[in-house]
Amino acid sequence: MNKSIKQLFLTLCFSLTALSAQAELQSLDKIVAIVDDDVITQSDVDNKLKQIMSNLNKQKRPMPAEEEIAKQVMDRLILESLQLQLARRAGVHISEEQLTSAIDNIAQRNGVTLQEFRLRLDKDGLDYHQMREQVRRDMTMQQVQQGHLRSNIQISDNDIASFLQSAEGKAMTTTRYHLSHLLLPVDEGSSKAQIKKAEKTLAQLRSDILAKLQRFDSFVQGKSYKKQPISGADLGSRSFDDLPSLFAEVASQMQAGEISKPVRSGAGWHLLKMNNISGTAKVVHQTHARHILIKLSEVRNESQATRQINALYERLQKGEDFTLLAKEYSEDPGSALQGGDLGWSMPGQFVPAFEKTLAALAIDEVSKPFKSQFGWHIMQKLAERDHDMTQDSQKNQAYQALYERRFSEELDSWQLKIRSEAFIELK
Repeated sequence: MNKSIKQLFLTLCFSLTALSAQAELQSLDKIVAIVDDDVITQSDVDNKLKQIMSNLNKQKRPMPAEEEIAKQVMDRLILESLQLQLARRAGVHISEEQLTSAIDNIAQRNGVTLQEFRLRLDKDGLDYHQMREQVRRDMTMQQVQQGHLRSNIQISDNDIASFLQSAEGKAMTTTRYHLSHLLLPVDEGSSKAQIKKAEKTLAQLRSDILAKLQRFDSFVQGKSYKKQPISGADLGSRSFDDLPSLFAEVASQMQAGEISKPVRSGAGWHLLKMNNISGTAKVVHQTHARHILIKLSEVRNESQATRQINALYERLQKGEDFTLLAKEYSEDPGSALQGGDLGWSMPGQFVPAFEKTLAALAIDEVSKPFKSQFGWHIMQKLAERDHDMTQDSQKNQAYQALYERRFSEELDSWQLKIRSEAFIELK
């Protein structure tokens, strides 16, 4: 075989091998549905099936028929595709910072660090990067849903008042205590010395728990401590009237996360742990402040912004009016027309640099220029107060409950609508 024929033969072999591999890949990842301008592939279905099967196994729930799961997966992927296409057309974008923050929150809700969360995913056979992209898709769809449905949901003051008077509303806003307890039993005929010894044992256990040498929850299902049997229970979330009278008196004096001193009952000595308190009165420390903002921009660099904010600070130090300077120079569109007035704010409302500076100021004190992610600021603290927001909090709870209920109803109708209007072809 001469050289040119040999070269042609090798080229054909490589081409056929590549075509064969491509054909095999297409057969493995074939298109299973066309949804408007998008397609759903077999790998999309397989990946979603894997996630669902893993979740069902972890939750030890009965496994539905494979055909039923496959149908649900296809329905979900179709709706997901339609909503993501709407998002692309509307220019919805989830930044890397938003995505990372959301995943951090997921890890925190599971009581683990981000690194521990990734290890759990690996253990369950789930890919972290695929999970991350799914979270991005979910956040994108949530923005699309909110954008389309928010204007359809109208909740009036009368709706809120009626809800708060209903049995559901009263149950939601009544103070409820989520308690767990541990019991070191004491026999009825025990001597005073034995009773005192049991109290000291439980007091030592409390000290060990507070010092993080022991875990409260590990004793709930039964465990020995200093050769003494300890048992317990999670009492769940209950109103004051639904708690055992002895526990209710102690619970009403506790804060969330607190562990009581030993409490005596006819059965022995108890430790109570306040897991959570809900529906309680809400008093919030608020701060009233105003500020001037100078932003960095394409026409103003760091040096120019620094010079301008320092010049404004000098004018304030010489006695010029804060309100007038803010109206003329501040570049915060939300407060400039009000002379920089930010109104009453709650803790956590502002970015960290702002919160830190505000906390350090005395009443009427004007800060030196400081920088945040938005630019350079000068701030003045005008007043502070402890504001009872119990009623506001209850109204917000009622509004949120009504909004979520109506949003769910509107979402079902809207998703049926966009599906009915779409071109969908199953292969």
